[in-house]
Amino acid sequence: MNIFLLAILFSTLAITKLYLFFAFVYYKKYGVVPSYLLNLSYNLSYSSIYYYSKLQLGFMKTQNTITTYVKSVPFLNNLLTYVKPESNLDIYTYTNVNDDLTICNKHNREKNINHKIILHYNPDIEKIKYIESLKLEQTDYKFIMTEITIDDKKFVVHFTTDKYNYLIEHNKLDKHFIYFFLKTYYNDVVKDLEIENYNIKIIDHNVNIVEFDNSKTLFINKTDYEIL
Repeated sequence: MNIFLLAILFSTLAITKLYLFFAFVYYKKYGVVPSYLLNLSYNLSYSSIYYYSKLQLGFMKTQNTITTYVKSVPFLNNLLTYVKPESNLDIYTYTNVNDDLTICNKHNREKNINHKIILHYNPDIEKIKYIESLKLEQTDYKFIMTEITIDDKKFVVHFTTDKYNYLIEHNKLDKHFIYFFLKTYYNDVVKDLEIENYNIKIIDHNVNIVEFDNSKTLFINKTDYEIL
């Protein structure tokens, strides 16, 4: 509907510009613009804005009336819900790091969020269907700080950013994942370091300080986490 209204407005403005062009040509030739051309251009400009507003209000009123009626009829309301495009569908993509690690990216188009699901295996078609049937929600918390120490070098990392979120329910952040994570997001920092041995210090959402090394796994739950 808005496209139709804009088409009317632009058409009217085009006609107005055409009249102004003839008025300009007339002025260049005779040194004066006839009053009837000026009045016509003013009237066209005013009328285009006035009728555009009237048509827009009329379309909005009609649309609201139809929508209200459809929602009041169960059959039509169900039909409207059925044919409505689902803009919040999740899109899943899989990155196979190796046979023991696959990163599943669950992208929500409506919220533009990437949930990173850590799979400690290479999934087949059936397992992929099962994965995509799960809710796999993000946690109710975020860490205040995560610091990794490798060869006496300390640096801060982030498991959640505006581009990705690895704090997803049931994720297991073990040494295989940490290696992939650092190489993917912090390669400039760790390119000259041996990542096999590291120590992680976390200040969590409750301001608790937790430390563990590469022999442990950080297991993510919905409302809390565990060191396994």
